[in-house]
Amino acid sequence: MVGFWLVALTSPLLHIEQAVQLAQNHLGQPYEPYKVEFKLDKSPAYLEVRLGGWEIWVEARTGQVFRVRPKPQPPHTRAAHLPFSQALQLARTHLGAVEKLELKPKPKERLLVWEAKTGRREIWIEARTGQIVFRR
Repeated sequence: MVGFWLVALTSPLLHIEQAVQLAQNHLGQPYEPYKVEFKLDKSPAYLEVRLGGWEIWVEARTGQVFRVRPKPQPPHTRAAHLPFSQALQLARTHLGAVEKLELKPKPKERLLVWEAKTGRREIWIEARTGQIVFRR
């Protein structure tokens, strides 16, 4: 994803944790995120944070919250799984920078995973154990 690196080189971007904190502060609740993704194909570049039945867009350079809308929390997020922060740490260990981290069901494989992506690389972290079950 060339756009990610172009923006990253021209101005500092928020870290995923910062976007989550801003979203939580905006809602006034420490909801656990189940998806955070850099969206760099639109202007302004932003992070989409989903938590607690909400989707919040946080501008990637300034940290300004500029869109808040209800987004029903998917049922799979109620299943037992590693906390977002632990999944993010595992993803960074294997990928370095992380552009997307999302808790997703993989029904074909009968798995619940934290799907982590950066550029063309992707891993699936089994949501309960933290084991890497897929690499690309």
